[in-house]
Amino acid sequence: MVQRTIIPVGSDRRILLTAERLAEGSWAVVASIVETTPGGERVIDLPVITERFATEADAEASGESQARHWLEQNVPRAA
Repeated sequence: MVQRTIIPVGSDRRILLTAERLAEGSWAVVASIVETTPGGERVIDLPVITERFATEADAEASGESQARHWLEQNVPRAA
């Protein structure tokens, strides 16, 4: 089973999470950042997390944490 979740981050960014239940029952997650630009959208795929999780919620929490950390490190803040 694959579950996709969109988390808005401000007016021009979203975190995309794709969580998948693996055959042995654990969960994996992949996170991306989508930025809306004047000419369209830019997708930034983050490195794949190799850790596996007991629940979908744990997988999504880890993916969201990874994405928010990336945003903190790579997106300038307004003064």
